[in-house]
Amino acid sequence: MRVGVATERLKMIQEDAGAKAQFSLKLALATKPVKLRDEAWSHRKNGKQEFFEEDWFALQGQLLDGTYLNDDVKELLRKRHFTNPRGKSKTKTRTQYLVNVRLSYPASVYADARPAEKALHGQIKVGTGAMLRAVRVNEKAIVLKAVVSQDREIATTMGMLSVGAYRILNLARKVAVKGANK
Repeated sequence: MRVGVATERLKMIQEDAGAKAQFSLKLALATKPVKLRDEAWSHRKNGKQEFFEEDWFALQGQLLDGTYLNDDVKELLRKRHFTNPRGKSKTKTRTQYLVNVRLSYPASVYADARPAEKALHGQIKVGTGAMLRAVRVNEKAIVLKAVVSQDREIATTMGMLSVGAYRILNLARKVAVKGANK
């Protein structure tokens, strides 16, 4: 699954990067997740929750327009342990993926993207298995975060977040051109 996500993402950005563009890729195939915290889960008898995080994908490099791309994926794992009414111990696991796409754009090309993001009201589409968590735009970068519930939707979500970020950047460029022509 992880190699497939990396391959698919590299295919997506291949046309937007130069033939000699250098990218840095970190792909962890098997690592041990870091435990974030433990807490009691009062909804069940002997209930306990554990939360883990694992960074396994990071991609960085410069695109043809001078924009610097920075992608990363974290696996978020929640384990719930409890005793059912029959006295059997049970463990339930939920896995989600936090997908971050950051585009650091050149101000000479796109000017300031904050007004463009306000005009779009942060309306960025993501796939059916994903939920947009944050859209942050400043004078230097656009950061988009989404939580994905199914691993097969990770690469698609990264692509959709990139398209949404470029929608903001293209609108910012149009606004900058209109302002310069006045």
